Amino acid sequence: MARSNCPQAPGSNSISLGFWTVAMTIPDDPWMQLHSTIDPLRAHALGIVSVWWNHCERIHLRIFSQVLGIDREKGWIVGHDIGDVSLSEKINEALHLSQFDREWRLIITNYLACYDRCRQNRNVLSHFVAVLTDESNGELAAAGFIRVKGIKGTTTVIPSSIDSLRRVAGEIHLFALYSWNLHKALDALRQGRRQELLKTFPIPELLVKPPPQTHPKPTRPPRSSRASRKARKSSPV
Repeated sequence: MARSNCPQAPGSNSISLGFWTVAMTIPDDPWMQLHSTIDPLRAHALGIVSVWWNHCERIHLRIFSQVLGIDREKGWIVGHDIGDVSLSEKINEALHLSQFDREWRLIITNYLACYDRCRQNRNVLSHFVAVLTDESNGELAAAGFIRVKGIKGTTTVIPSSIDSLRRVAGEIHLFALYSWNLHKALDALRQGRRQELLKTFPIPELLVKPPPQTHPKPTRPPRSSRASRKARKSSPV
């Protein structure tokens, strides 16, 4: 967003962002003041999410190649424009055809579950807008996160505390390292070298949990009347 043309006192940490006038709780850096809509601690956590998730996606494509039993270059050609979910489904379907034994297939299954959880958390933190309420007094550290999704424009409030963001960022960082270790182990196994079985990775908790699904009770068929039952009994057919 562009800086307002209203005059600013030298060294001022206040900036106008259209309909917001915010108190800047960030270092006295003109570029940061111009481009920040949230505080620097949470912005840094979001950056960690983005940087490490890029590593996760790249390693995911390598594991796709290993499970399919093709080299990295061919795997890139086949999988580079396939979405994450489809890529994971193909890995899962190809597992029973792979050279890996049951124990390693279970490790890869766990990896896929963790990848999907991290993917969902990353997506939530990539598609939101920061909002300030009247009670926030213009403090960027008080800005909340919301996501508007779907044709109905359904609004979801996203957990936005520094602890929540760092939890997701830390999990994605550790998962990227785990994914690399899995990739290297699978590479060694394909070359016929024995590898110590990796431990499973703890499945991360969703940042935004889906609403509970309500299943409508099935409608009971209308009961026939006593007269109609009597008529059926007396029918010759």
